[in-house]
Order: sequence, then C-alpha cells, then structure tokens
Amino acid sequence: PSHTPEGGTVSDAAFKIGNDLLRRSDAGGVTPEILHLQTALNGIDRDALPFKRDGVFGPKTNERLRTVLATNGAGAVRGRA
Repeated sequence: PSHTPEGGTVSDAAFKIGNDLLRRSDAGGVTPEILHLQTALNGIDRDALPFKRDGVFGPKTNERLRTVLATNGAGAVRGRA
C-alpha cells in the first residue's frame, strides 16, 4: 500500500479524515464538509487541474485526496479541511 510522508498508509489516513468529516457534519449530511475538503484539495495541489466542487465524495475527490495524502501527508489535508 501507498504510504504518507509520516509513514502511515494512505488508506488509513483517508479513513481517519472521512471519520473526522462525519463527526463534524450536521444533521443535513456531510455536503458542506465535503465542499470544504474539495476546496482544500484544490488549493493544496496547485499543479493539478482543479476539480468540480459539488459536495459529493466521488471518485475524483477520492483520487485527489489519496494523491495529496501520498505526496503531502495527512497534516496538509487536516490543516485545511
């Protein structure tokens, strides 16, 4: 499995971030939190083409999250998301 710069696996880091988002979500769902994550992911990897912010944790959000985690580590995402 891919690892983050901190040494953990990308899958574990993605799972923890997902749990953080669920804990912070309101009764209406996670859409605002996913929008915030998507904004952060678009801002972290400035060389990548920005993807659509739609509040849905779909394949593009998942792929970008895993890429950013593998490249920059969980701290980069947690500090912004």
